[in-house]
Amino acid sequence: MQVAGYLHDDITQILYRMRLQMGIVDELLRRGDTRNARKELARAEESRDHAMNQVRAVVRDLRRSPIGREGLGQALDS
Repeated sequence: MQVAGYLHDDITQILYRMRLQMGIVDELLRRGDTRNARKELARAEESRDHAMNQVRAVVRDLRRSPIGREGLGQALDS
């Protein structure tokens, strides 16, 4: 439940923001406003990097989980 909440509350929102940012980039390019499109694209890239860092954090936390590589049975035994 914690991982699901983390994915929903953090990563999904970042990805949604990226979707909006790319829509803005598309509109700016249609208008021929490449200068502002580049700025918005840079913001989208920052969002992408943030999302990647969040995913890495989730994976890192899962690896540190009490279940770990030994599985649920070993975690229950310990």
